[in-house]
This record gives sequence, C-alpha cells and structure tokens, in this order.
Amino acid sequence: VGNLGALRQTNLVRMLAYSGVAQAGYMLAPLAVASDVGDAALTATVTYLLVYAAMNLGAFAIVLAVARKTRSAEIDSFKGLFGYAPGLTIAMSVFLFSLAGIPPLGGWWAKFRVMEAVIEAESASGVVLGVFVAVNSVIALYYYARIGLGMWAEDAPDGDTTPIRVPASLVSALAITVALTIAFGVYPPLVSEFDVTLLAGGLGGCSHGGHIAGRSTPSAHSGRRAHRRVRFCRCGPVRRGGGLLRNRWSGGPSRRFHHRP
Repeated sequence: VGNLGALRQTNLVRMLAYSGVAQAGYMLAPLAVASDVGDAALTATVTYLLVYAAMNLGAFAIVLAVARKTRSAEIDSFKGLFGYAPGLTIAMSVFLFSLAGIPPLGGWWAKFRVMEAVIEAESASGVVLGVFVAVNSVIALYYYARIGLGMWAEDAPDGDTTPIRVPASLVSALAITVALTIAFGVYPPLVSEFDVTLLAGGLGGCSHGGHIAGRSTPSAHSGRRAHRRVRFCRCGPVRRGGGLLRNRWSGGPSRRFHHRP
C-alpha cells in the first residue's frame, strides 16, 4: 500500500512518507515469523531500523536544504540539481538508492537481513513475506530512480542554477548520515553484530544471555513459612529491577538461591 501510494506522488516529502509505510512493513516482516527463527527476527528488525534511520534522515535533510532555495518540495523542483548542487545530488543519490536496497549501500544489507530471517523460517508465511519484500523493493526502485534521473540528466525547470548555501549544521548532519549509510553497506558488522539479549535486558530480561524463569523459594515471615517469587537466569538469582543478587562478602552471586540447570 505504501509503495503504491508513493508511485502517485508529485511531492517528495509525501513520497518519502508513503515510502516509510512500506519500509515499516519490511521491518515488521521478520517479527511475523519470530516464533520460527527466534532472535534472528529481532536482529533483522533492529538492523533495518538503524539503517533506515540514517538514510531517511539524510534524505529529509537534502529536501530541507533544497527547499531553502526553491521554496518547494515538489519532485520537479529537484530536476537539474546536479548542475548547481553536485554534492547534494550525490548525497541524495546515496540515500535514495540505499532506500531501494542497491549494494553496496546500507539499505541492501538491511533488506538482506530481513529476507534471510523470513526465508530461514522455512514456512509458507515466510515465503509469502519474502516475495512481498522482493516485489515491493522493485516497485520502490522505480520511483527512487525516477528522482535520480531528474537530478542527474534533466535541466532545472526555471533555469535558476544559483548555488545552494547549506548551513554548517546541515552539512555536518549530511556528512554523518552519508558516512553511516555507506559504512553499514560496506562493513555490515557495524550494525548487525550485536546481542539482541541486551535489548531483552532493557525490557526486563537478562542482559547476560540467559533465560529468566520464576521460582518459589522459602523464606521466614511473621513466624510462618511463606514463599516468595525469585527470578533466575543461568548467571544466578535476579533482583526485581533486573540485577543479579550478589553475595555481600564475595561480590559473587548469592548462595542463598542455588541455581539448578
């Protein structure tokens, strides 16, 4: 739906917004098969999210820079951009073709991780999602390439080729996003080699990679036997807030709660 809406747009901001709907679909696709592929689904989604943040923010920064001169975000206003802003044209081309998934830019690796996750599921739903991602990527390439062709091969619509003055802050933002977009594609481990259990730790899980389970342990309270619920991972008992219970003398895991594998 997002890509079909983007095809009809004449305004670049609206086109990027509709494209974002499609990109969100790519991010969510691995989560649909998470029960089959486990952590690979979350890894693919987070990888895509990080890469998408860099290339999409960069594309909107270009739109902002050009609009300062043309007072318009219409796609036609970007025609002939290479004639008076070659640096912005090159940067915009990097972002657009990364969004389309063209190697060696970051977008190709993000899409590869998504495809890898859904195919790894080895299920009918995984195959359907893989086809969905592939078909929509081709559709997206069409409207991204249309903008690139206008910037590189056509003349400015009003003949105004006055250079664009870009603020230093915007130049810095563009330099960072271009560098990240290229680096993520050329050297994927920058974005893909992380432990998703760290994310689980922030959501109440174990940042040490172990699986947490509840266990009732006896304790004395008000002169009678009672039980309290203690969470365990392979590293030892876990506090309510997520940290391990430590022995007050040795600093190691408390021996009051012996963790049986």
